[in-house]
Amino acid sequence: MAQTIEPKLDFPAYYKEVISVLQNNDTINSIDLFSGRNSGKSYNIYQFVVANTFFEKDNNVLILRASKTQIMKSVFTLMMNIIEGLGLTMFFKPKRKAMQIENLVSGSIIYFDGVDDDPEKIKGFTPRNNKMSMVIFEEFTELTSEYPISIAVETLVRFRGSDCNNGNIKFIKMGNPSRWNSHWSWNTIEIDRKNPKCKVFSPLWSDILGYLEIPTIEYIVNLEMTNNRYYKWAYEGQRMSYEGLVYPMFDESCLVDMKDFEDKIPISVICGLDPASKRDKTSFVIGILFNTGELVFDDIWVYNPKEVDCGQLAPSEQGERIISFLNEWIYRPENARYRYLSKIIICDPASGGLDVEIRNNYGNFVEVLVADKKDRITDLARNQNAISTGRVKFRKNVDNLKALFDELSMMVWRDKVISKELKTIKSTQLTIGEDDCHDSMTYVITFALTNARFMQYNSKMLSML
Repeated sequence: MAQTIEPKLDFPAYYKEVISVLQNNDTINSIDLFSGRNSGKSYNIYQFVVANTFFEKDNNVLILRASKTQIMKSVFTLMMNIIEGLGLTMFFKPKRKAMQIENLVSGSIIYFDGVDDDPEKIKGFTPRNNKMSMVIFEEFTELTSEYPISIAVETLVRFRGSDCNNGNIKFIKMGNPSRWNSHWSWNTIEIDRKNPKCKVFSPLWSDILGYLEIPTIEYIVNLEMTNNRYYKWAYEGQRMSYEGLVYPMFDESCLVDMKDFEDKIPISVICGLDPASKRDKTSFVIGILFNTGELVFDDIWVYNPKEVDCGQLAPSEQGERIISFLNEWIYRPENARYRYLSKIIICDPASGGLDVEIRNNYGNFVEVLVADKKDRITDLARNQNAISTGRVKFRKNVDNLKALFDELSMMVWRDKVISKELKTIKSTQLTIGEDDCHDSMTYVITFALTNARFMQYNSKMLSML
């Protein structure tokens, strides 16, 4: 038995039943937490995980997510925040490179890993002393098939018992409902509901009302009234057919006169760059971040090789034209107060060397960064929330922005078509003619709302996402 340390945990009433099943119910070996956003799934389960590492010497836990990058950014960071919040930092040793957090009192280890495109690698996992108490799949609906989950179950069984009827086994799946009606997870949840050895919980944001911040509650309530279909899917976890416009919230109310921002302090000029590939467009959009956390898209430069005789531009010429456009924009009389702000360009990950070209030749004028790889669903959800809450606006009466507006008004959801093969998905997530302007906008929104240097300005926004 490990040293007796009992962290002071604070669970909402709803989660006390969930924790009771985890602690005391030997007939249940699997738990699903399948519900909408802001319902406290991860925070409350990971409170228990932290405390559980003190109970026995080898209460090792394996936490999995589809992406290794995402699990380190989200779950590992959340776990450390919980440990700090419980005043237990001195009892734990984080090992970021090894993707582990060790309890120094009991020796129990919390392991983290991403399935990515190779679920078979889970089979090689071996915990300390070949013992493990739980496997948790975070955001399991991100997976393209159920196959990685079956591999994870096999791994847990290998270290805690000979079959899945072993009452000590605890396997937890947590996730938000997929927007795709044909996604495999819907069928899996219905099967789990009928399984006597599995318990499905569906907490709502209203179940943890006293634990949410006021701006978050206000946003959710407003969304229920203004975009009820999206609210029912995102926050009530209902199965909705999500064909239709991606940005139904984009309308005249999103357009602003910059005179309304004269009493607000500009913080930085943040630009998004989606370079051309083959005969695609090059799109370069300019955004202004204000001290209120609001982001206004002011202008855009688009080069479409289909509309000119000379064809695609070389990287050096593209870079020169982009910087010339930014320089011309900076020196417009109405933009004088932005002239000495930091100017940042966020490039598409597949920039074809254009990011290097601009950095090498104009590094004294702009900071050039490369965006993270696209996570289409996450990026679109962030864009939607940012626009619907009014934190992202667009300048009125700018002819150039019409190219972006056209894309926003034409972008349409289509349901995924999942093949019979376990590991493949054939899908048309979006139907749109072109999305270069949209992508350049997405890079700016993602950077402005998630980068640490702007945290003090976007914290209110992040609480809503």
